[in-house]
Amino acid sequence: MTMLSFISIAIPTVGIIVIVKYVEIQIPKLLKRKRKEWELEKIKEDYKNNVKNIETQRAINTEKLETAKKLEAMKKEENNNNNVDLYPLYKKKKQGLTYKEKVEKGKKYEAHVANYFKEQGYYVWEHGKEKGRKDKSIDLFVRKDDHAYFVQCKNWEKWKISDKVVKATRMDIREYLKENKEFWKLIKEKNVKILYATSKECLTQGAYRYIQENKDIIEYKVIPMDNSQRGN
Repeated sequence: MTMLSFISIAIPTVGIIVIVKYVEIQIPKLLKRKRKEWELEKIKEDYKNNVKNIETQRAINTEKLETAKKLEAMKKEENNNNNVDLYPLYKKKKQGLTYKEKVEKGKKYEAHVANYFKEQGYYVWEHGKEKGRKDKSIDLFVRKDDHAYFVQCKNWEKWKISDKVVKATRMDIREYLKENKEFWKLIKEKNVKILYATSKECLTQGAYRYIQENKDIIEYKVIPMDNSQRGN
């Protein structure tokens, strides 16, 4: 092979090698640059979307605030136009009776039940009236012939008497008789029972069941405040 032939072959070969090497170096650089451009475009797009979402939420919050202001203004106007202050009436209804009112209500019912038994010919000792808070759950003691009752009076409208309350009354009276043995000697030969007297039906099912299971010791009677509704 002549020198000229070798040169004619070598030059194109070297050119191809140079081009290949150039492409190998430049293509990664080009791809890296394009990737950065794509990432930058993505960041710009995300920023635009965030700005748009923020503006939308701001508009929604502004609308809510305006609506709240309108409602508040309407409420104030309605209150100003209302010449009757209903709050004291609501407050009184919510609180119910005061302690003093409850005590007076209870005393009134005790007196009513006492008169009921007097009309039936019973001897009546208004024990609760005499002893006050130390009455040991005995509002009245009533006696006629061979029958005697320790009476607990309840003028309740909404509350219910549970079996626990009835049992507690029974225990209180038992303690009372232990402390007053001479009184117990005077009545122990009689048919002595505990009587729950209420102005309306207000026993729980548990209390009814307990009284029925112990009817030789405890009785229950509804004595309404209205004389026309009294039971026999």
